[in-house]
Amino acid sequence: MAGMATAASSGRRNGGIPQSHRLLVAVLLVLATLAVIVGSFAVWVDRQLLDTSDWTDTSTHLIANPTIRQTVSTFVVDEVFQDTELDRRLRSDPASRRAKRQVKRFAAGLVAHELATAGGMKTWRVANRQAHAELLRVLNGDHTLVSKRGGDVVLNLGPLVDDVTKGLADEPAIATLIGNHPGELLSGLVPHAGRIVIMRSTQLQEAQDGVNAIRGLAVVLPVAALVMFALAVLLARAWRRRVIHRIGWCLIVAGGCVFALRLLLGPRLVDSLITAGWVRPAAKDAWLIATTDLRTAAYITIAVGTVIVIVAWLTGSARPVRALRRL
Repeated sequence: MAGMATAASSGRRNGGIPQSHRLLVAVLLVLATLAVIVGSFAVWVDRQLLDTSDWTDTSTHLIANPTIRQTVSTFVVDEVFQDTELDRRLRSDPASRRAKRQVKRFAAGLVAHELATAGGMKTWRVANRQAHAELLRVLNGDHTLVSKRGGDVVLNLGPLVDDVTKGLADEPAIATLIGNHPGELLSGLVPHAGRIVIMRSTQLQEAQDGVNAIRGLAVVLPVAALVMFALAVLLARAWRRRVIHRIGWCLIVAGGCVFALRLLLGPRLVDSLITAGWVRPAAKDAWLIATTDLRTAAYITIAVGTVIVIVAWLTGSARPVRALRRL
């Protein structure tokens, strides 16, 4: 009997809770914290990158960034000058290289100005909305685009290229720089100019699998986190206040991890995906802008965790806490 009593007392501490329950509660809290971290990213991808309306709104914030707008302007200008009579003439005359740089610099300024106007912004939004809608159709299994375009999904900035070409042709400063009629020299624009390939057919299957996984995780992980937190509280019994206090700290840690990962993953992703060095500054700014909702979710998670910690502490039995409650 004495041995049984000793075993029972060693297996139960602090309110008679079995040690196995304490270990299980600890495991549940760790798993729930991981679920909150991974689930935050999954929900962000599902709502931000897989929703056409949200992405269209985000694209507006992207083009409002000066670095991104300048990078897009450089791309558009390169498309305008690609294989045109002006480009061929300037390449054939080494003395004209300075004029070419001046023309392209002037053109980039025109594009940046156009993108900042209501008309340019509308063109950008329409192009992003159409591209994102097509991307979702392909990811959802629509094979019509696959058969028509070989599976490629593109961001079509062709209308913007056309507007810039017309604007350059009517610009007196361009005629002064190149000494000829800009309309004639800018003729012969290559077909499909201004089209940025977002996804190729070779990436289709992997992208579809990834989207299906993310959509599942966006639903399962938040629910799993809530269930595990609830189970931890139910198993705690006599020390539930302490567990609730720990849940608050788990949320604070989870929010801090999401915030830190957002800052750490962005540069690594950009460096691994973007080969052109001149595009990387814009890509890094794009990551920070596109993940604004993720940052907000991290702040909210930290705030909720802080409130839970404070409430759990205020319900304690320590003398200062009782005095504070009376006050």
